[in-house]
Amino acid sequence: MPSITSFNAAVRAGCLKYPKQIFGQYQDGGDGACVIGAARATLAMTVFTAIYPRFQWSITAQYQCPNCRKRDLTFSLVIHLNDFHRWSREAIAEYCDPHPEWHLSGGRVEVPAT
Repeated sequence: MPSITSFNAAVRAGCLKYPKQIFGQYQDGGDGACVIGAARATLAMTVFTAIYPRFQWSITAQYQCPNCRKRDLTFSLVIHLNDFHRWSREAIAEYCDPHPEWHLSGGRVEVPAT
């Protein structure tokens, strides 16, 4: 099982499992997922029960959108980049890379083999 220690790593792994990017929903029941859907599928979690505790920054830190300068909670900003600016999930993961605080709270998470 690979270890995932950051949001961007979870997104990248999820893109392999769900190659089609979608907008306005987490997953489409097929091979599509948005950026959050890709991350949560990788970590085998539901959004409301596991993403917030594992990614504390997502509901406590605010960042400014690099496109339109909208300021929002990080979780909402990631969705904003996916749904409104239509950034690729890989580009969003790349954007998350330089933010060391965007790592999992509590260390590594073992990802179940598919």
